Amino acid sequence: MYESCEAGALAASLIDEHPGRTGLALQVLNALQHEYGYLPEDGLSALADATERQLEEIVEFAGFFSGYTLQPTGRFLVEVCDGTACHARGSMRLLGKLEMLFGIREGGTTPDGLVTLRSVGCVGSCSSAPVVVVAGEPRGHMRISRLSDLVREVAER
Repeated sequence: MYESCEAGALAASLIDEHPGRTGLALQVLNALQHEYGYLPEDGLSALADATERQLEEIVEFAGFFSGYTLQPTGRFLVEVCDGTACHARGSMRLLGKLEMLFGIREGGTTPDGLVTLRSVGCVGSCSSAPVVVVAGEPRGHMRISRLSDLVREVAER
């Protein structure tokens, strides 16, 4: 895991601004994820210290939410929903095809750092199942026949 002293400083500044505030942990996690694209260890350590928790507890808490990641990701995060509706409509076949098209396994990042591919729990778009989320933008009713266009679109961005 990469470390960044800046992430610790960002977490500390938020903590100082809002001592004892309810929801502080989520605010700090959101700020770190937004700023760095993942949760750097020094930011999590600062949060653990401020909340008098063990680092492992903070990591476990953050791991509960699919929107946070503990490792740096590619420039584009491609997520395949594996919630019940998406799974029933073939999301794992989509994931397998994307693994082949990007040349990486689920959870991996392309060697050029462009794309990280992962499976996530429900993204809240069940009526559009199956859903693939590209850089935060849900793509509903996804079909294997449309994946090559999606990969090409990501590569051209």
